[in-house]
Amino acid sequence: MNDLNPDVPYNANTELDQWLKANLLDVYNSEVIYRYSRYHHEYDRNITPIDVDRVQPFMETVIGGFANPYVAVAGMPFMKVNMPKQWVLYGSSSYSSTTVYWGSAVGGVRVNIFDLNNFSKSNTSLVRDKLGTIHHEFTHILNQRVIIPAEFREISKSEYTGDWQNMTDAQAQNLGFMRAYSAQNPMEDFADMVKYPVVWGPSWFENLIRTRTSAAGAAALRAKEQSVLQYFNSGLQIDFRELQKKVQLYLKDTIKDPEVTFPYWINQGLYRTVTIAPDDQMYQDYGSSDVFNTVYNNMKTYMAGLGRTLLNMQLRFNTPNSLTVRLNYLSGTSAFAADYDFAFATNANTGITTFTKVAQSGTTGSYSNAQIFVSGFETTIQAYLTSGTFIADWIPLSAPASVYAKIAGFTKSGEPGNYFYGTLGQTL
Repeated sequence: MNDLNPDVPYNANTELDQWLKANLLDVYNSEVIYRYSRYHHEYDRNITPIDVDRVQPFMETVIGGFANPYVAVAGMPFMKVNMPKQWVLYGSSSYSSTTVYWGSAVGGVRVNIFDLNNFSKSNTSLVRDKLGTIHHEFTHILNQRVIIPAEFREISKSEYTGDWQNMTDAQAQNLGFMRAYSAQNPMEDFADMVKYPVVWGPSWFENLIRTRTSAAGAAALRAKEQSVLQYFNSGLQIDFRELQKKVQLYLKDTIKDPEVTFPYWINQGLYRTVTIAPDDQMYQDYGSSDVFNTVYNNMKTYMAGLGRTLLNMQLRFNTPNSLTVRLNYLSGTSAFAADYDFAFATNANTGITTFTKVAQSGTTGSYSNAQIFVSGFETTIQAYLTSGTFIADWIPLSAPASVYAKIAGFTKSGEPGNYFYGTLGQTL
């Protein structure tokens, strides 16, 4: 075997070699092997060498979406100790008789990454896939330092199977796994429970939970999430949510991956409400916009003049293209709602968002209540929302990682100090 891919001797000190030395070897004592050598993979496989033009873009992604986030949350000494000492890069996948392998961790010191000849930083799904492989394999390395919690092994103990290859991902997810591959043993299960929430993100994970047809499967996924959090936060002294946030921001801001954005998940129907309550402590802690506060308080004053107390404002996404702005208020001690209908559009790639007032879809109940305040609403909140375009995003970024993807909002285009945000909800 391997007669198609003769070994390529190490015979040059190219510009690429110098870059790898400066950014990986000198920083982390981590060697990148990209010249083909059969020594580093299984003897019975034919694996294509990596195209040299793919090496630096891929390792830039490793640094940006893996090494830098870990350094930021765990510190450089941690990464100098735990960073894989060898990265071996291959162009094609590695095929056994039954399985396609995208990566492997060897001896706690080496990571093999396959299927890189199609890699491009402009292909966001490929970047996500490769970063997922890296975080998965690195978790195996961490598990050799700190073992998997005993309680994690028990959550799906009766569901692990050697027949996982005959299981669909959807079937596996309803049993409490991220995918069929996870169902083979606790080690792969745990690595995937790190991989997907960190790289695909907290919203992806919430959507997975939301769409499970099995309550037991959803409960198992929640239990595993908590076990992973405990493992990182206590066992490794690493803030898992902060790691998650750092990777998500890299994918959003550097790679421009639309599938980790707030607009994308609005359009997917995951988030149905944003509740804005400027009197809440959250806005004291994380900041707020004076421009929006003035608009909101003017409406609050208008309602107070009519004997009502404004409690909060809620955006309610009826569909990805329509929403209702609900004002929740008190009349005396009784709670009521006033609803105003808008057309809504948000671009998953740019976040550019428009609000357009449309005809009310009802005349009774909350729509009847809306008529009481319509004059004040038109000159305050309606005028504000329809005054131009906004950018939808996870804001404010100054908020702690524990609430990343749990709060979000909209910033007026070109006006960074003009924004509003609130707590996200998944049901109307």
